[in-house]
Amino acid sequence: MSFKQISFKTPLSALALALVTSTAMAGSLFSQAPIDGGDGGFSNVSAGAQNADGFTLSNAASITDLRWWGSYDTVDTDSFLIRILSNSAGSPGAIKQSYTTTAPGAATSLTDIAGAVVYQYDFHLPSALALTAGNYYLSVSNETTTASWYWLFGGGGDSKSWNRAADGDPWALAASDFAILIEGEISSVPGAVPEPETLALLAIGWVAMGAGRAARKRRSGRSAT
Repeated sequence: MSFKQISFKTPLSALALALVTSTAMAGSLFSQAPIDGGDGGFSNVSAGAQNADGFTLSNAASITDLRWWGSYDTVDTDSFLIRILSNSAGSPGAIKQSYTTTAPGAATSLTDIAGAVVYQYDFHLPSALALTAGNYYLSVSNETTTASWYWLFGGGGDSKSWNRAADGDPWALAASDFAILIEGEISSVPGAVPEPETLALLAIGWVAMGAGRAARKRRSGRSAT
């Protein structure tokens, strides 16, 4: 069997092929929408209540932003402990990355099962967290001692989450999902369509390349005469 060697006459042609065959795509990586009027799980690490919910990445990706929703019995200044954990035989495993944030949540039009206002919390990672394709877990807990904070349940998941009292304890399975949104950039998606901005840049390059060829032909024609 013989193979034909492919060559590129211009760097632009090689770039175009690379963009078509492997393109990074930014946006939502995983989501479970908050349930209006829904219940929540008490999640306060200082009070011995940790929760985690699983998410799956079909492709390698870099996580850049996290969003979650919750409500209070007793409102206090927030100090959230956020963890991304690996998968260990179908349950949360080792901590891959840990963050803290004291940024306050924003009140939404949603309420929980008790009629309390639901807040939305947004966290931008200090640097993108690169993960391979696979199963992972997100844990969100409030660290303050007086905040009776509840992580709102979400819809559209697999009805599985996990809880434990403290680090080192085994995780217990629960029949619920938490409201989360994970955003980032999927890496190396074969056959993906480039974004409009990329296509526009390629179009400009092709036009410029065509104009250059036309100019060379005109100069060649004048030289022949």
